Amino acid sequence: MKNLKQYALIGKSGSGKSTIIKLLLFLLKRATKGKISFGDVNLGDISFQEIANYITLISSDSYLVKDTIYNTLKVYDTTSESDMFLCFRKLI
Repeated sequence: MKNLKQYALIGKSGSGKSTIIKLLLFLLKRATKGKISFGDVNLGDISFQEIANYITLISSDSYLVKDTIYNTLKVYDTTSESDMFLCFRKLI
């Protein structure tokens, strides 16, 4: 995989796409055998926060708050309402 490129995992049901993503995002227990690495760097040596800065998961069963867009985006973020609106304005 090349740096700063976007990739998608596409495959038949049961082919392991979700398992790979769960391993990358530490959603499964760390493997007891083998390793996952990015270049020469072992995944176990990288923090979840650092990985989360580079990986976005768009799942068919994504979690959405039955509320405002602001509250949905704020679920895992501590960004203030005014800062979030500043970001929205930059998108327009």
